[in-house]
Amino acid sequence: MRFFLSNQLLHGLRERRVVWLGAFAAALLLLIARVANVAAHPLGNFTINHYARLEIAPTQIQLYIVYDYAEIPTFQAKQTLDVNGDGNLTEEERAQYLNALLKETTSNLALTIGGKRAELSLVPNSAQLEFLPGQGGLEIMQVRARYTTALDLNSAPVVIQYRDDNYRERLGWREIVAKPTDGVTITQSNVRATETSDELRKYPDNLLANPLNDREAALSVTHNTTSTVGTSNESPSNSNSILIVALALGVIALVSVLSAFFITRTKPPAAR
Repeated sequence: MRFFLSNQLLHGLRERRVVWLGAFAAALLLLIARVANVAAHPLGNFTINHYARLEIAPTQIQLYIVYDYAEIPTFQAKQTLDVNGDGNLTEEERAQYLNALLKETTSNLALTIGGKRAELSLVPNSAQLEFLPGQGGLEIMQVRARYTTALDLNSAPVVIQYRDDNYRERLGWREIVAKPTDGVTITQSNVRATETSDELRKYPDNLLANPLNDREAALSVTHNTTSTVGTSNESPSNSNSILIVALALGVIALVSVLSAFFITRTKPPAAR
């Protein structure tokens, strides 16, 4: 009798396990079918996309990073984010997840100045976690954060190197931008100084088949000692344009006066 009950209990547990596995498989298939039947994230539903901007000032470097998670990694992240499993993401759950995520991603950011690894300090209140509408009723997730570290240009030029080792095996867009502020000149750089994707807000159509793949940045910076002379609010080009217009009007006026003078002199006498 005891053996019979044990077998019956085991049989019931197995049936429940099969039901749960079947439900999970059905949900997964439904998700895949739903994603496959709609237009995907511009770079693909499985991608994690990177953006980094190095803002270089005479005494510090600010590093601004953005991660854009497509629909599938966002779906996976939300399962971890929803700690109590109630389907409702609270502010506390968001904050806990963001803190843990940034702790992990920050450890994989390498910024060196003059060959020495710099310590990145997270700027207070700069970290953001945002969910945006994706495709097929799903969402995409974006994480943004800003870091700062000290910079000494007294022994310029200084070589700066940056590398992001997060999600190295994942496909996706990778963009690094280096921008100097007043007082700094970038003398050499292997990355661009202009934006391409508007901080992963818009991916250019002509680059979707061959997305940017900036894995590392290497640049040399120095002091910028040039200064602007003059207090006029007008640029030289504007001043030159005004002078040219004034001269043209003067010539037209002079020609008009001379024409009137000669016409008067050559006017035929009145008939008697």
